[in-house]
Amino acid sequence: MRASFLLVAVASVLRAGATLQSNATVQTKPSYQYCGNETHPVSVYIVSTEKGKCTWTDQDGMSIQPDTLDNRGEYNSTSKTFTQSASVKPTRQELIGITYPRGYTDVLFTVTDSMGNENKCINQVYVNDDQEPAFKMPNGVNQSLICGKTFEVDSEPYKCSAYFQYYEPVATDNCAVSSVQKPAHNPKGDHYPVGSNVEKITAKDESGNEKICEIMIKVKDVEPPTLSCDNDIVAYVPATFSPCHNGAVVNFKCNAADNCNSKQPFQCSVNSGSTIAVGKHSITCTATDTGGNTTTATIKAKVLDVTPPRFKTFPSDMVHYAQAGESFGKTWDVPVAEDNTCDVVDVKEINGRKPGDLLAAGKHDITYVATDKSGNSVTKSFTLTVVSPSAPSISNCPGNITKTSDTHQWVTRVTWPDIVATDADNKTLTAKGIETLPVSGMAFPLGITTVKYTFEGTTSKQVATCEFNVIVNDVEKPSPVTSATDVFKCSPGSEGKGVGNYQQCGGLVIPVTSKTGQINVIGGVVPFSGTNTTCCNTAFKCTGDDKYKACLPK
Repeated sequence: MRASFLLVAVASVLRAGATLQSNATVQTKPSYQYCGNETHPVSVYIVSTEKGKCTWTDQDGMSIQPDTLDNRGEYNSTSKTFTQSASVKPTRQELIGITYPRGYTDVLFTVTDSMGNENKCINQVYVNDDQEPAFKMPNGVNQSLICGKTFEVDSEPYKCSAYFQYYEPVATDNCAVSSVQKPAHNPKGDHYPVGSNVEKITAKDESGNEKICEIMIKVKDVEPPTLSCDNDIVAYVPATFSPCHNGAVVNFKCNAADNCNSKQPFQCSVNSGSTIAVGKHSITCTATDTGGNTTTATIKAKVLDVTPPRFKTFPSDMVHYAQAGESFGKTWDVPVAEDNTCDVVDVKEINGRKPGDLLAAGKHDITYVATDKSGNSVTKSFTLTVVSPSAPSISNCPGNITKTSDTHQWVTRVTWPDIVATDADNKTLTAKGIETLPVSGMAFPLGITTVKYTFEGTTSKQVATCEFNVIVNDVEKPSPVTSATDVFKCSPGSEGKGVGNYQQCGGLVIPVTSKTGQINVIGGVVPFSGTNTTCCNTAFKCTGDDKYKACLPK
């Protein structure tokens, strides 16, 4: 039969009832793989347009020809191969040189076996246009393509812009340009503001391929701003002490302007209205515009302090009941002085006496002078009378207490009998600083924590102490990782939203500030500071009293 093929406009498959079967011997007509069978309705050969063209030309003839399968043929026992006897038209050679347009093209094939039986099917060639549009300079413009280039121009005097023009690139495509989106400014000449201006020209072809030509016009602001400020400012520190003043408030004015901003901002090393320390100062103000141009101005300022300091704390007259053989005398808190400038004040006893010095029996005037950094000073005295008595007595002072930590916790609650101290006149005394000392019923951390109660006689002013160690040992064995995770895990969705299992949730806290071996160095007792007392596990409840609470199983 004479070979024939058709190029048709609509995809279709022409068949004569042929089906693709696994057993070729039962077929009476040829059938084809990927050409008109139920698995592959149409075999599509996908290619791309050739560079610069809107078509594709078949160069080998093998692109879309279907494979044949017929019940007739010859078997080669040596090579163990089966030679088909069916033929396909057009042949591969006849397909060479065929040019296909962009889009889908159907190719009709006719297959004939040695008995004259024939079948027809259609394969498709899809030519995809994946080439982006391109840009070129207009005809007659002797200039390289400006897409992707940056042009830098200076601002015009007293303006925040510059005038610029350029030749607009022309869009081309291997098929056809469907649309071109123009730039924001007129290429024939327009004003561009200071800064980076990106002009975009967007071209699209009929296949949706897009190409953007970007041109950067950078306008540089080359004009510095103007800046003028006050000068030679004197200010005095206020004479009030509560609150104190870290200097004096210094006020000044500056005016700045720029070609790009009539209200040009400026920055000073010290802002107007700020408090400046006593002394001489140079305040530098700087105005920097958007182009990085800078102008500076300097302000001279002087802050003076003419107010003497005052004593904030000062010992009252006191009596010291000395004892035979004592190695130190009466102690007192060194006076603390404050100044209206908030600076540290130098405080000295004019005779060189220090707290704890041994003084003879009788009355002694202890005089202190306080001097601030500006040389202003104040003087004040108190009387110390030295006499002789005995220290308070203490009962129920426990010895060292040893406990083990609670299950799954690093603390345990410790109790002891009430510690009672009486003065020489049988008056019951309260330990000094009892508000910040550990008390019976609180939770103590692992290690050795020293508890010290100090009692001072109301009349004798003699001191007695009760000191003991609370030793908390960890005897709980480590748990496997899985077990530990189950013990301490929160309810799903509550991770990080509440107090963890067996963790403290209220009461008082003994803060451990440092640790040397097993010895805990503690600070003053404080209330539990957590803002959230809800346990993250709904099976646990914040349980305890005002001395200690923890998230424990309900």
